[in-house]
Amino acid sequence: VVMEFGARFGTTSCEIARKLNNSGNVVVVEPDLNVWDVLEANLKSHECNAHLLRGAVSSVDLHMAAKLNVKRGYSNRALQKGGVVVPGFAFNEVESALGKKVDTLLIDCEGCAQDMMDQLGPVIESGQIKLLLIEGDMPVGAKDCHSHCMDCKKFFA
Repeated sequence: VVMEFGARFGTTSCEIARKLNNSGNVVVVEPDLNVWDVLEANLKSHECNAHLLRGAVSSVDLHMAAKLNVKRGYSNRALQKGGVVVPGFAFNEVESALGKKVDTLLIDCEGCAQDMMDQLGPVIESGQIKLLLIEGDMPVGAKDCHSHCMDCKKFFA
């Protein structure tokens, strides 16, 4: 059972669903309200059996920009304040709603992994997570990250 963080438009989500024989064992987590409708339409039109979580796996609700900042490209990150409040859901709440235990994480969310460690740390440390794939987005010292950059050393420690 795969939980994908940062689905955006669902390209990877659909590939994962296909690899899992469209079994419904994919949870797509997307906090950016600007892409929810397109993501859902893409999952449907490509017949990708995946569960869409419109929100975040987080102990707190997030503030997201109401509109995309075209200067940043297609990505979006949580704001410190303002914007639109997007619900945060505990990891165990998501599993409970799904009725399954997640054993694989795919994290591609512009450096957000550090903000989810209170939710992800326990299931990683317990051994429940068998595979974790993460894109090294927005690391400390990167030219494309000016604030709240991902502390990869701390995350992996």
